[in-house]
Amino acid sequence: METQLPVIGGGLLTNALMTEEMLQNDRIDLFFLGQELLRNPYWALKASQDLHEDIQWPVPYQRSKTI
Repeated sequence: METQLPVIGGGLLTNALMTEEMLQNDRIDLFFLGQELLRNPYWALKASQDLHEDIQWPVPYQRSKTI
């Protein structure tokens, strides 16, 4: 039985490749990071690198771009 409610994934989604695969295969509609962002505040920057996406880094971080 399907509903029109969005499915949100989180908790065990700790890397961009797994998260992207779940989004692309319609296994989830949204995801949250919660504690993962507390453990790794640079998650989004690392995710862009893992997914080969060129994103604009926040201005304060541009001088220390090392990952």
